[in-house]
Amino acid sequence: MRSWSTVWPWTQPGPGVTGVGAARAGVVEYLPPVRAGLGLQWRLFLLQAAVIAFLVVLLGVALTLGLRRYTESEFGQRALIASRTVAVVPFVIQALGRGALDPQVNVLANTIRRQVGADFIVIADRRGIRWSHPRPDHVGKPLTGTNNNEPPHEDDAPMHGREQISVSKGSLGTSIRAKVPVFAPDGKVLGLVSTGYLIPTVQSSAARVTLTLWPWFGVGLALALLGSMWVSRRIKRELLQLEPAQIAGLVQQHRAVLDALQEGVLMIAADGSISAANPLATRMLGLEHRAKPLLVSALWPALAESGVLHGHSRHADLLLALDATPVLVRSMPCGEGRVVTFRDRAEFTRIAEELTHSKELTDLLRTQSHEFMNRLHTIAGLIHLGRGAEALRLISDQAEHTSDVRELLAGIEVPAVAALIVGKVARAQEKRVQLILEPGSSLSVAWEDIGGDVLVPVIGNLLENAFEAAGEHQPLGAAQVSLTIGEDPQGLEIEVRDNGAGVTAAFLSHSTLSQSLNGRYSTHGPGRGYGLPLVRRTLAAMGGTLDQLRRGDQTIFRVNLPRREP
Repeated sequence: MRSWSTVWPWTQPGPGVTGVGAARAGVVEYLPPVRAGLGLQWRLFLLQAAVIAFLVVLLGVALTLGLRRYTESEFGQRALIASRTVAVVPFVIQALGRGALDPQVNVLANTIRRQVGADFIVIADRRGIRWSHPRPDHVGKPLTGTNNNEPPHEDDAPMHGREQISVSKGSLGTSIRAKVPVFAPDGKVLGLVSTGYLIPTVQSSAARVTLTLWPWFGVGLALALLGSMWVSRRIKRELLQLEPAQIAGLVQQHRAVLDALQEGVLMIAADGSISAANPLATRMLGLEHRAKPLLVSALWPALAESGVLHGHSRHADLLLALDATPVLVRSMPCGEGRVVTFRDRAEFTRIAEELTHSKELTDLLRTQSHEFMNRLHTIAGLIHLGRGAEALRLISDQAEHTSDVRELLAGIEVPAVAALIVGKVARAQEKRVQLILEPGSSLSVAWEDIGGDVLVPVIGNLLENAFEAAGEHQPLGAAQVSLTIGEDPQGLEIEVRDNGAGVTAAFLSHSTLSQSLNGRYSTHGPGRGYGLPLVRRTLAAMGGTLDQLRRGDQTIFRVNLPRREP
């Protein structure tokens, strides 16, 4: 058995609803259980946090490497500037020109080294003998040796008058160095000046700059995580605090409900296009092979022109025509669009008719039971009194009346209408009203498909109104109602006459207004007045009309229905 838990977050439990559901406007809604583990909000947050952290670290590493390369380049340029400065000092040029090792050159070079912050400034003559070095014991020794990993002939470039920046390993370690030739006044190369910065010094400088940036990366990461948390909460709120498993479960449930509904369901967007339809609506509107977008105005003009797709109010039980089929339509707002449900009125009225027919059948059985009991008692009394001839005459009159009704109904080929007339004859006898089916009335089988949905409620309501009107304004036994049904090439005409007092102006005005959704009017108190509006809506959906006129002492209601194509 499937378990349920968790209520809709936007509702509060209603009376009698605890724990597993929530009530909203009389509806109890249930959710599938949430699986164990992290919820959607935390999963989104952790995923975003991991991505953001990875990107921040990647950016930091890239920036650090780039900053290191930039620092090395900058130190190379600084070393080049320092070497150029020393190479043009007159004292250095003169000393190298004399060729004799001068200790003052070492003093000068180290003084400048300390001022520019270099790790070494080495001055060498053309033979490659050092004249200066941070370590005094290296003075007077050649630039290359067994402990020097510089590539062979590295000094060829400055000795040939070209400047050079390189990363090499020397006696003090790996360094970034710039070598510049020293020229005599006549342009002859006298030696070289090599200024360098050890790699640890360069890296230390780059690290200090990088360390000043990493806190900002931390601040950015913290802000990004806060933003991620806000986004996660916002997404969860937009999803109505539901988890993915719950959303999937609800979608499956709603699809199953839509498939099981015996009503067509349309989701209509704000622009008038159909965004969703259940299988019954798809079949009734023929949406399977239509190209999108599906506009209501093109698929169902009567619905688009009815006005139910606009505004924020609800509409219920509006009778519209869908391909000449009357349907009952309901509409309600849903976000910026609307949800429209509809069902074939025949299906809707079938149950109502079953209940109505059951009630009518009960009334008819009760009426006929009383009538036959009265006649049986009368016949029994006549026989008991020895008046057999009068008893036979009473039986013969009843048989003749039944035969007359059958003869009049011979032209009515729609069983539902014929059965209705038979029932109304008994109903008229009960109300002491004479119901006359005019000779020549006919109704072919071509109208059978709308017999139960249209003709029965129309004729039934008009006859009931006529019974009441005639019975209230005529003395007992003088009330008379006639029914005429006829066909012609244009369609069907039904006429109901009564000798009542007629219809008041107020009733007519309200009956006209009753074409609206709930309009009704009655002079018989609350709970009445639905008949004539029902007749008008039913006929309007079929393209028919209802007219009323007064002729002498007769009130006439005339129904016209256009001929239906086979």
